[in-house]
Amino acid sequence: MTSPWLSLDDLANEPAPNQATLAECAARVRGSALRGWAANVDARHGAGAAEALRERLGLSADALPADPPASLWIPARVQLALTEAIVSHHYGHDLRALEPDLFDDTTAKLGPLSRGVLRRVGVARLLAHAPALHSRIWDRGSAMVNLQPGQALIQVMGAPTFTTRTWLSLNLFALGGIVRVTGGTLVARQARRDGTDAVSLRVSWA
Repeated sequence: MTSPWLSLDDLANEPAPNQATLAECAARVRGSALRGWAANVDARHGAGAAEALRERLGLSADALPADPPASLWIPARVQLALTEAIVSHHYGHDLRALEPDLFDDTTAKLGPLSRGVLRRVGVARLLAHAPALHSRIWDRGSAMVNLQPGQALIQVMGAPTFTTRTWLSLNLFALGGIVRVTGGTLVARQARRDGTDAVSLRVSWA
C-alpha cells in the first residue's frame, strides 16, 4: 500500500519524535547545517536562550557547539532534538512557525550580487545538485532527483532519520526557500514515507 503524501500541516500535527525514535537516528550531519544556531536563537529569544536549550537537552558545548565548523560531524539525533526543543519552547509547539525565521537566518548574509546569481541560476538547476549536496552534508544514504518543467521529485534513502517529521519538515522548508530565493513562486510541496528509511519530496513552482 502506497503511503499518502503529507503537507506541512500534516507533519505539524504528528507527534515529535520520542527518545526511542531519536536513538535510531544513527546518521550524522555536517556542522554547516547548524552554523550560527546559537547566535540566531539568542538574537530572537534573548541572551542565554541557546544555552538554556542546550542544558534542557543535556548536551555539552563539545557535543553541540554554538557555531559548529563545517567539517564537524554532528549526530542527526542532536539536530532533530534541538529543532524540536526550539519549536516547543519558542514557537508554541507549532513546527510550521519556525519556517519564516529559519529562512531569514539562512539568507541573511546573501547580498544583492548573490541573490542576483541565484535568480539567474533558477530553481531547477539548483535542485539538480540535490544528490551531490546530500552526499556532502550527510554521512549516510543517497538522493536522486527527477526534474520536469516546474516540478521536481527528490527521493532520499538510506537512514531512518529521513522519515521523522522533523527531517521532512526541515527539507520541505528548504525546498520552499530555494524556490523563493531564486525568484520563483511556490505552488505546492509535500513529503511521503516510502519505507523505514526512504522518503520522497515533491515541489512545484511557477
